[in-house]
This record gives sequence, structure tokens and C-alpha cells, in this order.
Amino acid sequence: MSHIASFIFPVIACLMVVAWVLDPDGTAHLAVPGILAAVAALVGGYGLVTENRESLGTDPGIHRLLGVLHLLPSAVATFVGTLAIAGGATSGAFGLAGFIAD
Repeated sequence: MSHIASFIFPVIACLMVVAWVLDPDGTAHLAVPGILAAVAALVGGYGLVTENRESLGTDPGIHRLLGVLHLLPSAVATFVGTLAIAGGATSGAFGLAGFIAD
């Protein structure tokens, strides 16, 4: 369950931020997506720690795959969020910390 949530949350958060690109005159809301990304990092980290403690015999490459699946949407959202902050079109700019944490 934790791996599924950690796959989905960063993608949803990224889509919420990238939507600002389609409406650059609007406001990029970073608070809720940033919180989702931070929750994904916590859930994914918990899943990895649990897997290392009580290994079910999964391939070690799955950990790298999880890392990439977190890195790509969070990197895109961080980039777009930084552009929105630079343009002064954000609300909840602290949410960028959630993407950086992820």
C-alpha cells in the first residue's frame, strides 16, 4: 500500500503545479501539492525502511525505481514552482519545501 501511495502522490502533486503553465496569468498553488509530495516522501521512506527490516525478497532495483518515480515529478514541479515564485504568481510558496524533501 505504501508503494502505491508513494507512486501516485508525487504525480498528482506535479499535475497540480504544472496546471499553472496552462494558465500563466493565474496563481500557482504550491501548498497542497507540496504537502502531498512531503507525505509521499514520508510514506515511501516508511515503506523502504519496513522493506529493509522485513524483506519480502523483492529486487533491490525496486528502490532505485521508487527513487526515480519520486525524482521526476518532484523535479518538474520544483522547476515550475520556482518559475512561479520568480514571477510572483504563487500562493503557499512554502509548499516548494515538500517537493525538495521528496
